[in-house]
Amino acid sequence: MSTITSSNSQDTDDDVVPSLTVSSSSSISDAKKEDTSPTQDKKKQDKRAADEVAEKLGVVPTATLEKPNQRKRASFWFRQWLTLSQILDPIRIPNSHVNYQCVWWKAISGNDANSPVRDGGLAYDMLPPLTRWAVASPLASKYPRFHHANVELRTKYLDNAMDQIIQKVRSAEEQKKCIRIVLMGGGYDLRLIRVAEHYESLLKEENDHGDNEQQQQQQQQNQFDLVELDLPRVIAAKSELLEKRFLRRRPELTDLVNRIRMIGVDLNKITQVETVVRAMLEGKDLDMEGNEIVPVADGVNAGDKANPMTTGSSECFTIFIFEAVLIYLDDQVPSRLLSILSQALKSRGESGAICFADTLLNVDCNRQDAAKLELEEHGWELQDWLPKPGRTRHMGWASLASG
Repeated sequence: MSTITSSNSQDTDDDVVPSLTVSSSSSISDAKKEDTSPTQDKKKQDKRAADEVAEKLGVVPTATLEKPNQRKRASFWFRQWLTLSQILDPIRIPNSHVNYQCVWWKAISGNDANSPVRDGGLAYDMLPPLTRWAVASPLASKYPRFHHANVELRTKYLDNAMDQIIQKVRSAEEQKKCIRIVLMGGGYDLRLIRVAEHYESLLKEENDHGDNEQQQQQQQQNQFDLVELDLPRVIAAKSELLEKRFLRRRPELTDLVNRIRMIGVDLNKITQVETVVRAMLEGKDLDMEGNEIVPVADGVNAGDKANPMTTGSSECFTIFIFEAVLIYLDDQVPSRLLSILSQALKSRGESGAICFADTLLNVDCNRQDAAKLELEEHGWELQDWLPKPGRTRHMGWASLASG
């Protein structure tokens, strides 16, 4: 288990303006020196901690904490560009909790040839045609390492954690029939497509000898059940983006995209979430409002997308992914949500894990022991812990606790 200690920090995505108090008996210069030194020390501590995390993950360090004025200017002009981009975009999409910004940030890293999370232009292909050139290659590698670099850290950690979990599941003595990946509040992220495309290409290579093509394709589909849970309006907007923009640029991914079960649910509505999660684990088809799709008389589902997991029983190992989601939920909801997920898995006798680059409740100063207790209380056993400065300061993964 990896551990990097760092102090609880100000959100690196927010502007930090140190306060200044001047007493009548001190000069302004002396007051500045005295009152800003603790802030400067803290910034240095946070910078060291962020650099350690970046080095561990093989990511170029961020410049967020060392160039505040340049970051403010970059943020200002980025917001102006986004406003222009949305005006020129023929597809109107809601920007729920900076989801729209995140697509652009991930497109920058995705198009950077030197980034460990480069995606071959996947995120780039979600962007509007008239303005996306601003983050095309090689421009993508020229941007200062501010917001997109913080997102890059999260992305790389989650990639590593998921790879570790999937390899453990695939190498276990009792191999599961499938791996279910559930993206919780993922906005317009294409993580499920990236993961499934990568691992299913590996599976195809492994199965190239022996089975015919149809058997190989069915075996690959049964290996991954892909699910997204998010606000209904975000799910609807993402579906439109995928259909009208992404798949027109990437038609070869149509079958993979159509396998994703996109389910609308407000994660703050705990009772509704519990109902949806249990139905999802049972393999039921749910629509963009979280309602079950009732089969028609001839036995064919009324929905357009068939779920391969509904045909016969299929024991899955479920991975829930949280990236900058818990920080936006109502008070106490994050902890209750973790409990609901663990209880739902245990009620079916299934196993699973959670991966997170987010903020856990009741965990001060990035303490690993506090994170361990918080997760254990809600049914999870911490396996890896890598905190960093910023709002989404807690990165780690946990397996379903036994008993």
